[in-house]
Amino acid sequence: MTLHSRDDGELEFGRILAFSDGVFAIAITLLVLSINIPTVPSAHNGRALPHELWGVRFQLLAYFISFAVVGFFWVHHHRLLANLRAFDGRLMALNLFVLCFIALLPVPTDLLGEYGDQAWGVWPYALCIAFVSIGMGAIFHYALHHDLLRDPPTTPAEIRAARLRSALPVIVFLCSVPVAFVSPNLAVALWLVLAFTRFLIPAR
Repeated sequence: MTLHSRDDGELEFGRILAFSDGVFAIAITLLVLSINIPTVPSAHNGRALPHELWGVRFQLLAYFISFAVVGFFWVHHHRLLANLRAFDGRLMALNLFVLCFIALLPVPTDLLGEYGDQAWGVWPYALCIAFVSIGMGAIFHYALHHDLLRDPPTTPAEIRAARLRSALPVIVFLCSVPVAFVSPNLAVALWLVLAFTRFLIPAR
């Protein structure tokens, strides 16, 4: 597999960054389409509109969850690629794997907003995020093991913390898939727990 130095292949690497940022930007923009504005006859606006707007609260919640998730992955993805000193075809393929499921995210977001009280409205979302997390972790570990990082973790403690940070989302979201068939609300609660537990993992 041909290895490209980032400095020598800056134009090509810039295209990878631009394409990746474009996918993230389009995905995060499309999330808003999961919110359906209710149509209420003008004669009943005063009485019915507040009730109808309350009915889209789960769609709004799904939007904000996904916005935060895509934003988190974009920041992590940006930092990871900025730390690369070189890249090859396998790393580009792993990057495309991540972008595939980032682009797909508006679909399970729509399901979550419409059917968040049912297992089939929750587990596709969890599985999609799990695949994104798997791809992000794969990029990091591939780059680490093939000496593609400019500033890799060096001490055993730093390496363990980095591995835990990449593995934790995969574990939580995959575990929430069977939990969703028992309690969809509990599965979503597991995702929120993840947001807090990540702060307990020391950063470099």
